Amino acid sequence: TPSIKAVSLWEILEGTELPEGALSFERTLAVADPCTAAQAPEIRDAVRNVASRAGVRFEEPSLSGEFSFCCGFGGLQESANPTLAALSAKTRGEESSLDFLVYCAMCRNLFAQAGKPAVHLLDILFPQGDEDPAGRPAIGYSEQQENRVGLVRALRASLWKEEDIVNEPHESIRLVIPPDVEKTLAKRRILADTVRRAIWSAEQSGRKMKQINGALVASLRPASVTYWVEYAPRGDGSFEVRNGWSHRMFVAGAAENLVPDASGGDGA
Repeated sequence: TPSIKAVSLWEILEGTELPEGALSFERTLAVADPCTAAQAPEIRDAVRNVASRAGVRFEEPSLSGEFSFCCGFGGLQESANPTLAALSAKTRGEESSLDFLVYCAMCRNLFAQAGKPAVHLLDILFPQGDEDPAGRPAIGYSEQQENRVGLVRALRASLWKEEDIVNEPHESIRLVIPPDVEKTLAKRRILADTVRRAIWSAEQSGRKMKQINGALVASLRPASVTYWVEYAPRGDGSFEVRNGWSHRMFVAGAAENLVPDASGGDGA
């Protein structure tokens, strides 16, 4: 509610001892403020103080602070108009020839997709190995969702001490998704988890169609969107995904609600 004051992670870190083992950066970075911090000077100041204490050298691009503009994700621009979002990220990346120092996960991902090296401040404070985090590829559409699910399960086990955490049946499905198909699914906003649900439903119910080329086609309608998956079983028990698409038409006879959508939505 409006009466509850929110405190950012960066303000908390500013007032605590920083973790030992922070990544040492020899080169200078350029701070790229997210558009959501344009009206939050206390957050911007905290980020700069934390970065300085961690030994990070940085410069200010011409359009930073309250004059920063969107990386291409804000307002779901990346979903509504991917071409414009890519242009926004590219334009923002051209503000400086230096690698960016960011503190927004979506900024980091959009810049990586646009080919702009960017380092998230948390990757400096809590490094994973010795690799340069600026060169890491963008996190894929499905991987983002799977990371969130993994984090929630880890917190349930470690923080809330829940012991009855079990995987859902469809999670046993092992997928092999070629890179070109993975890009197609991401562009069409189809999660790998949805693909697993569709295949699991088809294999359990037998409701699937066989094409002339031997591939199988299955459908899943968890809510208002019908998903279709073209796949083929492999000898090792996994399934190769060859294509996927979706629509909002109701197709009589399509497999409906055989696997409830745990997220509460339909992914559209």
